[in-house]
Amino acid sequence: MAVVPRSRMTARVGHRMVIGLIVVALLAGCSERVQGPPDPTIAESGFPVGSFVKDFVEPQLGTTRIAWTFDPDGSWAEIPLEGAPIGVPPIRGTYTVSGDVVTLATEYPPDFGTSRHAWRFANGLLWTTYRSSDNPEDAGWFAMLDPIPWIPLE
Repeated sequence: MAVVPRSRMTARVGHRMVIGLIVVALLAGCSERVQGPPDPTIAESGFPVGSFVKDFVEPQLGTTRIAWTFDPDGSWAEIPLEGAPIGVPPIRGTYTVSGDVVTLATEYPPDFGTSRHAWRFANGLLWTTYRSSDNPEDAGWFAMLDPIPWIPLE
């Protein structure tokens, strides 16, 4: 074996170390951790703020997807994403949280009223349970929605 002067040996070891570090950095950058939906922001009330989606089968429309969006300023919207008839507008209004009850007050369309729901946020999912409404048609709608959790929108 040939004797390599120390300065050349140091240079080779240095190059190998640099190359090794580059390979490790590249591998770390390429190996993306599989993640679930993003965690929503949690308001001071403990209620999650953000957009949540729900897929369900509506008897007249078939498979339907809607989103509920809760903004930090207290505004709320229900937005049809898939399966809703053409021309169905987003429902908009405000929400308030008192303990484990969220109240959704609809401003548009004006005749959709106000509904109250128990809520819990567990394992990254928002669960709501209908309590009451000043719109009698809400009971059937929410009975269909309540068994399915709201999933944070990616």
